[in-house]
Amino acid sequence: MNVERQCKARYHAQVIVTQRGFTLLELLVTLLIASLLVGLAAPRFQKSVTAMQLRQESREVATVLRRTRGLAIARAAAVEVLVDPQAGSISTGSDDPLYLAPDDVALVLPGSAVPADAKLRIGFYPDGSSTGGQFRLTAGDREYGIVVDWLTGRVGAN
Repeated sequence: MNVERQCKARYHAQVIVTQRGFTLLELLVTLLIASLLVGLAAPRFQKSVTAMQLRQESREVATVLRRTRGLAIARAAAVEVLVDPQAGSISTGSDDPLYLAPDDVALVLPGSAVPADAKLRIGFYPDGSSTGGQFRLTAGDREYGIVVDWLTGRVGAN
């Protein structure tokens, strides 16, 4: 029985020695490296989120313009849309805008000598054509162009 106790004692001693944990220093170094990686990745993640939001806004604007074109065809009557960069809205002249840009997204008309209060009018006709026009949606250093073809009335976002 004495030999059995000695064997058990040796076994438990070996188990305790082989079941080591992490030292406090190892844990602190790991946390430091993880926090540095998160700190480096956060700005890139924010830029990609802004790009995705702007892409979504450009798709929404293109959808609004396509629906307006479809409305002109369905009603067999011309419909005019007003792009107002100052208000950040797209409307048909009624009180409620069809699209209202978020605060961090700007509607920008092409050209360097465009007056601050300038508005873009795009007309859609019953045959599907339009007067055409283009403008940009910008947020930070990202931008998406919206183009309405005058001949076909097709709306594109790029």
